[in-house]
Amino acid sequence: MTESKKVPVFVVEDDPAWAASLTGKLGKFYSVSTFATGEDTVEKLLEIKPKFIVLDYHLEGQMTGYDTLKIIRKKLPESYVIMFSAQDDVQTAVDILDNGAYDYVVKKDPEVSFNRLKIIIRNIESHEALRDQVLTLNLRVRRERFWLGMLIFGIFII
Repeated sequence: MTESKKVPVFVVEDDPAWAASLTGKLGKFYSVSTFATGEDTVEKLLEIKPKFIVLDYHLEGQMTGYDTLKIIRKKLPESYVIMFSAQDDVQTAVDILDNGAYDYVVKKDPEVSFNRLKIIIRNIESHEALRDQVLTLNLRVRRERFWLGMLIFGIFII
């Protein structure tokens, strides 16, 4: 994958160690922008239009990850927001998912959490690839039906 073709990803994380870890690992495959606040994230959202947003629940600044999620869903609903948080509370996860996060990863061990994140992103990409194949096949079927209809119409005319 060439540098100019990398998919944009936001890492929104106020813990420098987690931000550096995620950015380093995701940066091998994606064009990563890192933010420590929801305010900075929202400011760059429409300019960069990230496909994936890895969003911490607790952030620096006035906005929480939950507040940031709500704004992202309004401004860029086609992006995939993956909440990445130390909050190990089921009700919090349910609220986050009900408000538009694609998935919720609890930060525990960095390797385990990152592997879970990789699986989520891979599943999204696989789903999108299959959706694109279905759309292509539907288009091909419609074209073939059209030409078959034209052939049958031509036979009846003759």
